[in-house]
Amino acid sequence: MRYDLIGSMLLFVSALLYAARHMATACFIGSRNDWSVAVYRSAYSCVGRGITPWAIAALVGGIVCLGYGVYRELKKGK
Repeated sequence: MRYDLIGSMLLFVSALLYAARHMATACFIGSRNDWSVAVYRSAYSCVGRGITPWAIAALVGGIVCLGYGVYRELKKGK
C-alpha cells in the first residue's frame, strides 16, 4: 500500500476542506456591495465550524500516513 500517496491525498483533502469554509463565506456575502473585514468576519462566524474538525483530522492523518510512507521507503532502501 502506498502510504505516501494516501498521506498526500489526505493533505489535499484537508486543504480543500479548510478552503471550503472560506469559499462558503464568500458565496454567502457575494451579493453584497459593501465588502469589509467586519462583514466577512460576521459571515464567517455564521457559516459555522462543521468542517473544521474533519479538516484537522485529515491533516493529522495525512501527516502520519506521509511520514510512515517515507519511513517505509527509507527502510526498504537500506
